[in-house]
Amino acid sequence: MADNTNLEKIREVKLIKEGTVLDHIPPAAVMKIIEHLELDKLSTPYVIGSNYTSPKIETKAFIKTTDYYFTENQLSWISLFAPQATVNIIRNYEIVEKYQVKLPTEVSGLIKCPNPKCITNKEGEPISTLFKVMPSGKLLTPELLCHYCGKTTTQFQPSHHR
Repeated sequence: MADNTNLEKIREVKLIKEGTVLDHIPPAAVMKIIEHLELDKLSTPYVIGSNYTSPKIETKAFIKTTDYYFTENQLSWISLFAPQATVNIIRNYEIVEKYQVKLPTEVSGLIKCPNPKCITNKEGEPISTLFKVMPSGKLLTPELLCHYCGKTTTQFQPSHHR
C-alpha cells in the first residue's frame, strides 16, 4: 500500500528555476492572455495549467514561463482579464517576489474602442485609445469607459495602435 503522506508533496507541474508564474487566472481568460502576449512565439519553455481547484477563485489557471518576466504593460493587460491574478517571480527555484496584479486607473493604447464611429477607429488617425478603468468590485473583468466617445465595454480587443 502506498504512503499517501508523501503524495501531497508531489507537484503536478514541474518547478522552474528562473522565470514567472502567473497564478489565479480564471480558466476562461487564460487563452486570451496567451494569445495577446504571443507566448507561442517565446523561445523559452512555458507551461499552461487550467481547471485546477483554488480556494481563492474556485477553479484557476496558471502560466509558468521559464527565463521570462512580464513587463508592466503586459501585467496591465493581464489585470483586465484576471484582476485577482498573482505574479510570482522565481529565482533559483524559489519565489523571491509575489504580488497581485493591479488594475490601472487608465489604459492607453492597449484596447480597441468598440464604437466604430470613435475617432480612435478612423483610418489614418494617429489617436491612441484611452479608457478609464472602472473595477466591478467582483472577480469579473472591469468595465472600460472610452475617453473620446463615452462608450463602455467589457469585451477587450487589442488596439491596432499598440
